[in-house]
Amino acid sequence: MHLTRRGALVLGGVGVAVVGGLGVHTLGGPASVVGAVTGPRDPAVPGVQPSCVGSASLAPTTALRGIPLVYDESGTRTSFRFEPTFRGRLEAWLTRHASTSGLGTPAEVWTLGSWVEGDPAGGGVAADGTVDTDGGCRSWHNAGRAFDLTRLVDGAGMVVVSARYDLWSRFPGAQLETTRTLYWRTVAGLHRDFDSVLTYLYNDLHHTHVHVDDGRVSGTRGSLFRAGSQVQVQAVQAMCTWVWGRPVETTGEWDSATRDATAAVLARVGVAGALTDGEAAWHGFLDATLAKRG
Repeated sequence: MHLTRRGALVLGGVGVAVVGGLGVHTLGGPASVVGAVTGPRDPAVPGVQPSCVGSASLAPTTALRGIPLVYDESGTRTSFRFEPTFRGRLEAWLTRHASTSGLGTPAEVWTLGSWVEGDPAGGGVAADGTVDTDGGCRSWHNAGRAFDLTRLVDGAGMVVVSARYDLWSRFPGAQLETTRTLYWRTVAGLHRDFDSVLTYLYNDLHHTHVHVDDGRVSGTRGSLFRAGSQVQVQAVQAMCTWVWGRPVETTGEWDSATRDATAAVLARVGVAGALTDGEAAWHGFLDATLAKRG
């Protein structure tokens, strides 16, 4: 979702807490205003364009896998609209995350949105009534096939995983390291199930959330690695750096340092070959990253 159309975001403040040795933060507190951010729109998928879908064709959804959805701007449980197959992919990701990460099933999934009404003739109108100044049907949000994840929250109201880089990038020391590691472990799981995943490395629009869509149609077998994808390579470089302790500059280039770092990770987890050798190596790398503890 393009946050530029909203003007300023009104966000709940956070209070720092530590639970079970994990750096997490509580929800609520005084509101703060974060200015609008700018940047390029989500990258287009070659040869594929989203189509506008009306609200009447998408049933309102209050939960994924029975887990309530919360709108991050208000902190309230809210209904959202999804294309049914895309919703199924999100639920499959949640199942994999819960079973592989060791973090358990969240009590709530916080988000900045899914479907946004588009206008083929020009501008669009968001679910909250604000005008989408980007216009047209150029976002997978207009097709109900995109989702902006902000946090996974447990039953005590504690944030277990945060995609709010705009907030946790200011955390001190060990809390920053723990939160960042959990972020990239979670992103690894998202990359496993979706070809299109945008993080804070993509642009400042994504400092508040991780965007996923199925514009490339990942399917039940999951995503494929493309060494020419700057987004995927940057994510791999960040995972090597922040999860596996093998620092690599996040250039987005499939260079020798990145090849060496990923080869070392694959050897460590017992996966044969190189990351570019196909689905088994790519999924093995991502599954091991999501599962990595300590």
